[in-house]
Amino acid sequence: MIKAIIFDCWGTLFYDDIEPKPFEEFARKLNKAIYDYSYLKIFERNLMLKKNINVELAVKNIIRDLKIETNEKVLNELVFILKEKATLYIKPYPDTLKTLEKLKKEFKLGLVTNAFPLSFKVLETKFKIRKFFNTLIISYEVGLLKPDYKMFELALKNLKCKKEEALMVGDNLEDDVKAARKFGINSVLFDINNRYSEFHERITSLSEIWKYLK
Repeated sequence: MIKAIIFDCWGTLFYDDIEPKPFEEFARKLNKAIYDYSYLKIFERNLMLKKNINVELAVKNIIRDLKIETNEKVLNELVFILKEKATLYIKPYPDTLKTLEKLKKEFKLGLVTNAFPLSFKVLETKFKIRKFFNTLIISYEVGLLKPDYKMFELALKNLKCKKEEALMVGDNLEDDVKAARKFGINSVLFDINNRYSEFHERITSLSEIWKYLK
């Protein structure tokens, strides 16, 4: 029986209502793609492990780690994307807040997320996101990044439930779905853009989660 639901945040509960999406635009300026897993991990390591982040230094470190050359103009554009665009257009998916309100009446809820501090601050101030969850495991607060199993372990400990009593929901096939399953937690892929139509355990809107909670 499911007693707790653990959610990813970005791309699962909230999104950037602008095209191109800020993190995708950031990647393109470096001739990378946000879905390139090796690039994504470099991006996350430099931007999502410290709460009081120096954005300019973090961007320089990303460029260093990618072993690429750029110029001052591109550097300033990258910093602008993170400081401005990545915080201005954040919205919940249409059924996010309503579904969370309904779920928390019956289940313990947890959030496990790799988060950029400036963006997550918007969720805290504008959407009061902490009120929905019994525990939040945020990368820059615990010094860990998914797919590190310790993040799931911390969530279960705080939720006081066993692996088999929890369900993980996220949009990243590697870091959310496969990582949770490897740790022993059942998981469901949130696939609003139908990128993985062949994947069996998936939902395309949050309200569909109820069929996995019986």
